[in-house]
Amino acid sequence: MSEQTGFLFRLQAGLGTAALSLLVVLAIGLSLLSLMASFGLMPWLDVQAGFGGQSFAHAGMALQLLFTALTLALCFFLPASTRVLRLEASHRNFQISMQDVAQAYAIAHREDREGSFSLSGEFDATRERIGLLRKHPDLSLLEPALLEVARR
Repeated sequence: MSEQTGFLFRLQAGLGTAALSLLVVLAIGLSLLSLMASFGLMPWLDVQAGFGGQSFAHAGMALQLLFTALTLALCFFLPASTRVLRLEASHRNFQISMQDVAQAYAIAHREDREGSFSLSGEFDATRERIGLLRKHPDLSLLEPALLEVARR
C-alpha cells in the first residue's frame, strides 16, 4: 500500500470518527434542549411555516422534536457502524511477512516431529488417488482442477 493511500485511509477514518462524534453531540444537545423546552426552562424553536396559505402554529416545536428523534434514531446505528469500521480497519491492516511464514513453517514442522499430526496416512491415500486419476486413460483430457474436485 502506498504512502498516499495510507494517508487517505487515515483521513477517511478520522473524518468518519469526527462525523460520528458530531452526531452523538448533536443528539445529546437536541435531547437536552427539547427536554428543557418541555419543562418551560427554554423556549421551543420558533419557525414560521405554512403551505397553501395555511400556517402551522407549532411548526418550530414539531421540527425540533423531529430532529431530536432523528438524531437519537441514528445513534442506534453507532454500535454496528463502529463494528464495521473496526472490521474494515483489521482487513486493511492485514499484512503477512516472511517472518510470519517462517514462524508458521517452524511451528508446523515442530508439531509434526512431535507426532501431533496423525493423519499422514490420509494424506498418502489422497496423493495416491490424485495420481491414479491423473494416469487414468479416460480422464486424461480433464483439467487438473476437476481432478482435484473428483478425488474428494
